[in-house]
Amino acid sequence: MTDKKRFSLLCPHCKDNIAFELSVEDLENSYSGETAKITLGSHGNPAHTVDVYIDRDGLVRSAFANFASVESKVSLQNTYITDATSDLNPQEGRAIGVKVVPYTVTIDDSPPKKYNEEIFFSEVYDGLKADKRVKSQPVSVELFLEAFKTSPRDKPIITLTVSQKYSEGYDNAIKAKKILAKEEPSFTRNIHIIDSKTTGPMMKLMINKALEMDEGGQNLDDIIEYLNWMREKHLTYIYVDSLSALRKSERVGRVTSFFGNLLGLKPVIIENENNNGELKPFKTVRSKKAAIQEIVKAIRKQFGYVELVGVIIYGIIIDDALEMQELLKKDSKTEDNDFTMDFIGTGVAMHLSYDVLGISLYPKL
Repeated sequence: MTDKKRFSLLCPHCKDNIAFELSVEDLENSYSGETAKITLGSHGNPAHTVDVYIDRDGLVRSAFANFASVESKVSLQNTYITDATSDLNPQEGRAIGVKVVPYTVTIDDSPPKKYNEEIFFSEVYDGLKADKRVKSQPVSVELFLEAFKTSPRDKPIITLTVSQKYSEGYDNAIKAKKILAKEEPSFTRNIHIIDSKTTGPMMKLMINKALEMDEGGQNLDDIIEYLNWMREKHLTYIYVDSLSALRKSERVGRVTSFFGNLLGLKPVIIENENNNGELKPFKTVRSKKAAIQEIVKAIRKQFGYVELVGVIIYGIIIDDALEMQELLKKDSKTEDNDFTMDFIGTGVAMHLSYDVLGISLYPKL
């Protein structure tokens, strides 16, 4: 009888729970570098497959949706632009009605490449595993300018960027708008640029909420007001199991220096505690289980019994995310559908780690 391995994950697009099996032999034959890429069958509406990346320890590291046919949505009232730190790939962005602008990645002394266009997950992961210098650069002024110029002239534009505390992406979007204003002042008055004060899964959640409101018929002012509510009110807690990426990070300096000499302890980091989009040290723990307990306790202290919504973030094992969800249900007013689940995202992983577990949440209006 052939030995088989069983895997489970949430679809990154529709959030369906996907379970699948692979023979050890088929998995071994699929490895290229540090990961095996497995494409799962089509499902959902619009129909999409899922590329799953499994490392040599047999752990799912990431997943990306692919669409059989991609047509930009024309029914939306507004144009939506975000950067690739949301971990939306360009194809999925087109399918849901979002223009995704790439940041760039360099590995050692290689030329910069656009993430999810010229360089992809497996190459970045291989570089991190090989302890190479993997760095990201923000979306350039030129790429934001191109995104604005190629957008429809008859719709407002909502642009959501990564936290200004992590990247110059927000500043570059503002600069691009000012350049365009000299050519098309009336058009640029309808470009709205929002600093999300976050990145990764929470950023993606903000975009999805804006799309949901747009399709539901809510107007531009209501959508912008809600996005501003989310950016001001959200908190993120992240447990980091491995300190290697954190120690090398150039974008989370205070956190890096605080945790740089820990022995046998693991950090829990908090984001946006003072509504400023910063990462700060929060707790040190000895295990993932202790981290989950500390995070749930902190959520209760911060929010009491207020109804909450958000996204549970996991780097490897979905069971960890499910455990956190169950503890939240017991300890606060949350239901299964109040929280989505998502992978940490490549942009975040380069500066923190892939071995993380966390949660981004905010009060339900």
